[in-house]
Amino acid sequence: NKNFPQIYHINHHLAHAGNSFYLSNFNKAAILTCDFRGENQCTTWGLGTGNKIKILKSQNLPNSLGMFYATFTSILGYKPDSDEWKVMAMSAYKVKCNNYISKIKKTYKLKKSGELELNLKYFSYSDNASSHNLYSKELLKLLKISNVSYKSNPDIEQIKIAKALQYCAEEIAVHFLNHLYKITNCKNLVLSGGFFMNSVFNGKIEKKTKFKKVFISHSPTDTGNSIGSALFLYYHILNKKKFVLDNSPYLSGKFNNEEILKAFKKKNIKYKKIKNFAKEVAKNCFEGNIVAFFRNRLEFGDRALGCRSILADPRSEKMKSKINQSIKYRESYRPFAPAIIDDKKNIYFDISKNDRINYMEKVVKVKKKFQKKLQAITHFDGSARVQTVSKKNNFDFYQILKEFEKYTSYPILLNTSFNINGEPIVYSPDDALNTFYNSKLDILVIGDYLVKK
Repeated sequence: NKNFPQIYHINHHLAHAGNSFYLSNFNKAAILTCDFRGENQCTTWGLGTGNKIKILKSQNLPNSLGMFYATFTSILGYKPDSDEWKVMAMSAYKVKCNNYISKIKKTYKLKKSGELELNLKYFSYSDNASSHNLYSKELLKLLKISNVSYKSNPDIEQIKIAKALQYCAEEIAVHFLNHLYKITNCKNLVLSGGFFMNSVFNGKIEKKTKFKKVFISHSPTDTGNSIGSALFLYYHILNKKKFVLDNSPYLSGKFNNEEILKAFKKKNIKYKKIKNFAKEVAKNCFEGNIVAFFRNRLEFGDRALGCRSILADPRSEKMKSKINQSIKYRESYRPFAPAIIDDKKNIYFDISKNDRINYMEKVVKVKKKFQKKLQAITHFDGSARVQTVSKKNNFDFYQILKEFEKYTSYPILLNTSFNINGEPIVYSPDDALNTFYNSKLDILVIGDYLVKK
């Protein structure tokens, strides 16, 4: 049928590579993709040059770093291939875990060829992570675990295992990256695949390897493979000329004031028209309110970046537990991220002036003198998963941070996704109103309107 478009099948890891390399706007970059699985592959080492991607080497299941992390996630009572980021957050506790590190190191080998070899005595691999235990009885025995159970307040042994796991996973990832540098000799690095949602590791790459510039897109998980496969087809297969992409994550449709008013009317909501949304948000945060903010296009990917966000004062000691308990309904130890004006970031955080963290993709240290002053966004180990905001990447959010700086002298706000635990980020005005009234949020600023309970 001449009217029917040609269909192309893009391999999972090539879609990941396309997402990272083409969105980076590097002309040449080393590529590492790493996840639980994509078809049978779990790790690929590659090189992007111009509009072409060359895969230099790949590794298949069961020797998967993603599966390794998922296995320990499930042994700690969390959901594998889903809750790894909760375990990553747990790893920040200041505990000694050398005993567990030496135990976990027995479960894998790092090969001279740059690969990972899991000791399958300890793992019980299945095609479906959610219907089968990934760990074996041997692993339970090794870690002296008699009962696998989820605890919203983890005990000291669980915390030690989480910390040891993060340490070992970083060692494996550095091993992959050292091999990639050796075979590409390229200073630019792009990363994709679910493992690179590990923002704690992402923030250490430039210190731990020889790479000088590291790029991770707004959607390194499988969500981004829609974009990656389209770009791989356009450039690599159809051989189109490469151009600089606007890699903005703000990709959804927009809702105008008329549509917002329609949603108010339907639910009989009282509202106030506001002249300056940025000032209203900043003032309410300064007064100790927790503000839900809805404006412009929804962010693509796994993180709220200032268009569907819950915002609060980053200085308040009580704010973290208040949001965790009464709005997000989640584990009390989990941290919140700060959003900061880009040109002020190196005053408060250990970030170089040239390093942008547009998508909350890296964890860095909060400078010591500010750790006690920014308690709501400083994690146990003095770190924070930062988002840098500029006029160019989100002007409206930038204005809010500027206004908050006038009230407090801090161009920083606590920023978390506008949703409650287990639900997706809100998309429409209806979603926003439902979430607002089903949680203990104080204020909703939506378009040019303010809603109070």
